[in-house]
Amino acid sequence: MGLFEDALTQHAIGINGIAKTIVGFLAASVGIRIDVENHTIRLALNFLLSLLSSAIYVFVYRMLLGLNLKWSWIVEIIKAVDNSLIAMVVFPLLDRLQIRE
Repeated sequence: MGLFEDALTQHAIGINGIAKTIVGFLAASVGIRIDVENHTIRLALNFLLSLLSSAIYVFVYRMLLGLNLKWSWIVEIIKAVDNSLIAMVVFPLLDRLQIRE
């Protein structure tokens, strides 16, 4: 998904992929250790991991590549809120599709 997002922008290819891979790994690791069935925890984790993805993106773009990037944290906070609200709708739908033994 990150590579697809990069292909649609004029930024360097692979940065979104890096950020989303790291955040996906952390999400899976946290999901094993804590109860993510609680909607409040899901909401908070989704919000925080979305912001972390944005922070990793900025870090790689500015620090590792040394490129200039126009960035607004207000926009990223709004995106994180939007992602969290969408997740509150999508996760229950995915839970219903889950195969239980």
